[in-house]
Amino acid sequence: MTGVLTQITSAVTVISTVTETNLVNYTIPAGTIGTDKRIVIKLRGDFVQNIGGAESMNLRVKLGATTIYESGAGATGYLRGVDYGASAVRRRWSMDIEIKALASASSQYMSGWALNYSNSTVPTTGQGVPRLANAVATQFGSNGATSVDLSAAQALVVSVQPDTNSASWELKMYEAEVAVE
Repeated sequence: MTGVLTQITSAVTVISTVTETNLVNYTIPAGTIGTDKRIVIKLRGDFVQNIGGAESMNLRVKLGATTIYESGAGATGYLRGVDYGASAVRRRWSMDIEIKALASASSQYMSGWALNYSNSTVPTTGQGVPRLANAVATQFGSNGATSVDLSAAQALVVSVQPDTNSASWELKMYEAEVAVE
């Protein structure tokens, strides 16, 4: 089986909360990844951070009952080590996550990257200005192989949990896609 498993086109907005909020919550059917395929999750959206200092949130990726990635509470930026600075300008972000079978349905490795435009100027129409000088790219991944039995159906969850409850910190996800390759 290859192709798109699900598309999420209903926007998810995270604002004025410190509660963990799911961006993606999908059950991967049993046997989908096999021993040599990968699950690919693509998320797209925008955010604004105008708190007046560095914002922070905890990004989590869960497979079944296992958290395979967690950026950590108090992580600067939406991924550890990225500081976007306060700005009323909405900034685009995109994130791709891959969960690859390691020659077994019960052994995987997760890797991902996130890209956004930091402190972009406001365009005439739309959001952000595509200048590489303003691009912030971050790689992240699991700490080695994970052991989740994907021969059985398993939940896939990508969530965020802001550290600050503020109307001046907002993350929107406009679309997500989960596919198998």
